[in-house]
Amino acid sequence: MAAPSTRYHAALTAASAAETSAQQAVARTLRLRMILMDELRRMQETLDASKRKLGESLLGRVDLGAVGAVARYCGDTAGRGRELVGRLAQLERELAGGRVKLNEAVRRRRSLELLAEQELRARRRARERSEEAALDDLSATRFFQERLSGRRGVLAGAPA
Repeated sequence: MAAPSTRYHAALTAASAAETSAQQAVARTLRLRMILMDELRRMQETLDASKRKLGESLLGRVDLGAVGAVARYCGDTAGRGRELVGRLAQLERELAGGRVKLNEAVRRRRSLELLAEQELRARRRARERSEEAALDDLSATRFFQERLSGRRGVLAGAPA
């Protein structure tokens, strides 16, 4: 980031804060999405294991109570899975919006940084031109003083 400019410092600070806030919002959404996806994956693994066990138990004597319990569990889990999928879809929309906000915040901060850097370069160029003008003026003054002193026969800076 460019050195603070009196003109852009406050705007740059605000833009950086907005960018940080947008980054945090995206990170929170990504974390929540990861948690929900892990839960959905665990639910699927549990369902697969339950169905496998149920299939194995159907080889001999069938316990209809156990079959009913597994069916209820699968139904409940499927309902919870649908809820999670709906919540994940909502999080994906939030994530897309958060990324757009983050990109806008980054673009704004970068543009303000460029403006601040341009202002600093302009100030530096103006200062250098001013110093060059002062040196030119000093050189011209010294030259004319030496010329005037030379006409009188006295060197500039030499004892008379």
